[in-house]
Amino acid sequence: MGFKAAFVWAWAMYRSQLAAYIALSAVVAIVLFAQQIATKPIVTALENCIDATSPGQVNSCEGSITNAGLAAVVAIIFSLIALLASAGVMRAALGSTRGQAPSFADMLTGNNLWKFLIFSFLYTVLQNVGLLACFFPIVIVTLFFQLGPYFILDRGVGPLAAFKASAGVMKKNFQVGLWLAAITLAVLILGSFTLGLATLITLPMISLITAHLYRQFNDEAITPSR
Repeated sequence: MGFKAAFVWAWAMYRSQLAAYIALSAVVAIVLFAQQIATKPIVTALENCIDATSPGQVNSCEGSITNAGLAAVVAIIFSLIALLASAGVMRAALGSTRGQAPSFADMLTGNNLWKFLIFSFLYTVLQNVGLLACFFPIVIVTLFFQLGPYFILDRGVGPLAAFKASAGVMKKNFQVGLWLAAITLAVLILGSFTLGLATLITLPMISLITAHLYRQFNDEAITPSR
């Protein structure tokens, strides 16, 4: 057991359920791509408003700010949809550890979603604070709290309990958790550079690996890969 076992199992499971996992992750990839397009007016506003001195530049800046405000609302909506779709992929990965086939039903269930959204918001805030402080703190945040969503989706615990449960498990499995955190952050960076398209492969793989390790760390049985 360990990270290697989780990776081998995840790759075999991903290949055996390729069409289903591609379909599920495609929803997330499309939403993330749309989000990237929607945020372009925000970038344009920043460009137009920096050192805007002439009347023409000021007018362009004011118009850009209006468009940026609308784009920000759209981007937030897309972020919520992407989170909910990602929760579906995580549910599918947890189901795979129990021998269940992934399906769109994993995305349509509303069980524990409000807990998942609250946790995700707090987790993202902590990661961003860590990123602003220095790169190392974001690694620590990701390391200790990365299993939180799985505790929520699998057991229905509350957001704060998920933080505590994840931290407790990761303290006991620090080395393997560090590998997982590094790969998770690499996946996030890769996704941002590819407008979310890399999600088609990276999201199901990282979800399957994490689900396997979640079962491992909690001494739970895992259905062998086919």
